[in-house]
Parts: sequence; C-alpha cells; structure tokens
Amino acid sequence: MAALYVGDLHPEVTELMIFERFRPAGPIKSVHICRDRKSGYSLGYAYVNFCYQYDVFLLKVVESKGYGYVQFESQEAAASAIKRLNGMLLNDQYVTIEYFKYRDERKPEARPQHQANNLFIKNLDYTIDDKCLCTVFGEFGTIISAKVTYIL
Repeated sequence: MAALYVGDLHPEVTELMIFERFRPAGPIKSVHICRDRKSGYSLGYAYVNFCYQYDVFLLKVVESKGYGYVQFESQEAAASAIKRLNGMLLNDQYVTIEYFKYRDERKPEARPQHQANNLFIKNLDYTIDDKCLCTVFGEFGTIISAKVTYIL
C-alpha cells in the first residue's frame, strides 16, 4: 500500500470527490480526510491510500506548483534568506519567498501576527523535497523545520 498526502483542501471537499479525482491513477484502497476530533470539521488535508506503491509514481504533479515552509531559529536568518533567494531559480523554477502568514492573516483587513522566522516558499518545482529546502536555506542559519507540499 502507498499513501499520498493531499493538502490545502477546501472545507467542503468530500472523500468521494478526492476518490473520483485520483481514481485514474490506480486502485484506491481508501481516502481519509483528517478532521478535528471535537467539531468534525476538515483540517484541510487528506490521505489517499493506493493498493500498490507504483500507482503513486504514476501521478504527476504538474497542474499546480508546490510550496514549502522553512522555520529558522532566528529572524535574522529568515530575513537574509528572503533577501538572497527571493525570485531566484531553484531547480529551473523562479521561487517566491515571503514571511509565513496564517490563513486569517491573508485577508486584507487582518493585522500581521506572523513570526519573522517562518518563511513561505511558493512555485517550487516538483523535484524539490524537504532535504533540498534544508540544503538551500541552511546556509542562512539553523533550520528548526522544513516541509514541502504539493497541490494536485
């Protein structure tokens, strides 16, 4: 069995919708949308469990660019990474790097509450993984965490 993470889901997405979307890739054993235990509301991500490992590798992440997060130990390291890497080529893709903002902070009327050491990187090539982010951004300071996610 092979599991595929699917993130940034709209709250109204159902298991059936995900199943239908990924069915052409191969036999699906199950689809699980992760939900809040108390409220039952979607947490915005799901797992598609394929019957066979090779079915996950039939999948191509070409419809949308990936994004990632890097959390530095210091604000200075994050600022330096933005200054040097924003708009640069990373595996043949021009990346955009900005401070991370929570979803409710992205609204125009919201006041910024982000921590200045968390970065959001968008337009990542599908070949970029967590280890690559650590390698590229590691020269700017100690990284607490790095995560790449792809929207299919």
